[in-house]
Parts: sequence; C-alpha cells; structure tokens
Amino acid sequence: MMFMSHEVTDLEPVFEYLSGLDSVSSDLWEARYICFIWLSLICMIPFDLKKVDSGTGTQVRYSLYK
Repeated sequence: MMFMSHEVTDLEPVFEYLSGLDSVSSDLWEARYICFIWLSLICMIPFDLKKVDSGTGTQVRYSLYK
C-alpha cells in the first residue's frame, strides 16, 4: 500500500493541482477532499518558506490572494 508523502516539496504541486480543478463541478469532490487532507498534513510540517519558492512567484501569490 502506498502512502501520501509528507514532504515540503509536495506543497506546490498539490496546491497547483487544486487550483486547476473546477471548483463548481461536483464530479471531482473526492480528489479535492483527498488533496485538502494531504495539504493539511504537509502544512503541519515545520519548514522554511525558502524551500517552497519555485520561482513562479506571481502566479502562486495571485492564486493565494484570490
């Protein structure tokens, strides 16, 4: 059985995946639910924000402030 990794490097890909999902559609509610649980596990890990910065910057910042 595979487990979800709990690494800080997974933060951006999971966030980008969630940002790309259609928030109105109820077809993918299971995927959104699991990704939010995964994000909550990743966010509990103490980490330096410099490790998360991939250099895309503006797109991620814009998505967070929407």
